[in-house]
Amino acid sequence: MAVLSAATIGGYRCERHGAHLQCHLCRGMMPNRTNLQVPLNCMGCDRPFCGAYWSSQNVTHGGSTPVCSRDTFRPISERTATRMPSTTHEMNRHEQDITQRCIAKMGRTVQDVVAEWFSLFNDRQIDRSRMPLNHAESITTSTHVCK
Repeated sequence: MAVLSAATIGGYRCERHGAHLQCHLCRGMMPNRTNLQVPLNCMGCDRPFCGAYWSSQNVTHGGSTPVCSRDTFRPISERTATRMPSTTHEMNRHEQDITQRCIAKMGRTVQDVVAEWFSLFNDRQIDRSRMPLNHAESITTSTHVCK
């Protein structure tokens, strides 16, 4: 376990034997706390991410210690999609092209379709059984997830 100095992370000094998590993205350390208003682990993959924690502490950089941006770990509802993710349709480019053409033919954008999907997702009108997420049934659009 690393002991962070007061100068490294926004004036915060870790307890000498405090428990820490290592961020999956930047490999920086953060306190492992259970009494926080922000989650430390992604509900989709269970990996720890420090962006939401350090943002909640008003820390934007850690000097010599890595600190992720808040954008790396935030609620689904705060994310935008301007294009279809490459993992759509199990990475089948042909099916992705057909879907893109259908969206365009309906006079809609991917962003518009995603906004509708968020609403259907929250109302549990979308089958989550095939979603590659660890806690698919517990996830809502207010759930923090990694990029």
